[in-house]
Amino acid sequence: MTDTLDMPKKLAPAADVAAERTLGIILVSASAIAFALTGVLTKSIHADPLTITCWRGFFGSILITFYVLWRRRCSGGNESLRLGWRGWLLVLEGAAASIAFISAFKHTYVANVAVIYATSPFIAALLAFLLVREKFRLQTMVAAAVSLCGVAIMVSAGLGSG
Repeated sequence: MTDTLDMPKKLAPAADVAAERTLGIILVSASAIAFALTGVLTKSIHADPLTITCWRGFFGSILITFYVLWRRRCSGGNESLRLGWRGWLLVLEGAAASIAFISAFKHTYVANVAVIYATSPFIAALLAFLLVREKFRLQTMVAAAVSLCGVAIMVSAGLGSG
């Protein structure tokens, strides 16, 4: 005979998974909306790319701080907040990517930036192959080739136009 007091413990992981899935859907949807507005908002702001990036980083750091503190409180506060050299390398890479991303919006069409940004999964696949010898699937190689052809067409149309 099973004890009825043990039942909620068995059901709790399923409820946690559902809650985490819902939170994930909300966060991904919010980030998709924010990302979709980036080009339009960047084009409408009359400031240089570094100023926009600094303000973007400032508000982003506030939101990340609240998130980290919330996660730390939920886990009991036992987690270390140290980044280590890999974390700081990621910070530098993220800052450079943000500056390049905003600069691209300021200096070309939003559609061009979106198409080039869409090739990032293929660049990640290439880096995975070069750095850790991860194998390509045929579908990945075909999609990468088509995507890079599109980027080449876009870039070649702008060559020589200054």
